[in-house]
Amino acid sequence: MLIAGTALALAGLLNDDVWAVVLCSVVAAACFMYLAWVRVTRIPARAVVILIVALVFAYFGWKSYSRIVQAKQDDAYNHLTVEMGKIELGGPMILLYTVRNGGSATIKRHKVTCVFNRIMARGGGSFEVKEIVGKWDDSPISGGGDAYTGRCFTEFMSFSGAPVVCADVTIKVTYELEIQPNKQVTKPLRFVATETSGPRWYQESPNTQGNYCDGTANVMK
Repeated sequence: MLIAGTALALAGLLNDDVWAVVLCSVVAAACFMYLAWVRVTRIPARAVVILIVALVFAYFGWKSYSRIVQAKQDDAYNHLTVEMGKIELGGPMILLYTVRNGGSATIKRHKVTCVFNRIMARGGGSFEVKEIVGKWDDSPISGGGDAYTGRCFTEFMSFSGAPVVCADVTIKVTYELEIQPNKQVTKPLRFVATETSGPRWYQESPNTQGNYCDGTANVMK
């Protein structure tokens, strides 16, 4: 009973480590099954008790695993950030981005989709491509601040000699965690750069309708 209780206590304390919880739960379940085997003399009753113990621990093990995985997913989503590369408005412009994993779980693979809400040139010209979907990248991004740098495979040079004066883009990062490789999660982040704000990006809500280049942006709550 002491071993079983200690194992259960450790499983509760180590609730951020899947394998530690599984190991401690298995040890506790084995101890209870052993006690049932030794103390319950009647074979039918012994089988029933062992079955009940196995079902109870299987249920709580599944619930613990689901809780840990969901906590890892929430942590990865909340701490995933995108940093846009430097630009020089009014001149040639290449969209660079850095995906940074600030969570604790490792991203197994990912892909980035660039959505161009509006790219405006001086004189009112605009870019026609709306979305560029990147390919899956199988190189992992470790937790704790590891990062990956890429670019949207489109270069905005000029439009009939008129340089870009406003860019409104959404970067969608789709990823799978090592702890749950079969679940794909997408996090959108929106960035805007205008000639009047200087050569820098500032972040806006991804739930905005319209765009910030022509003043039609309408934030959706």
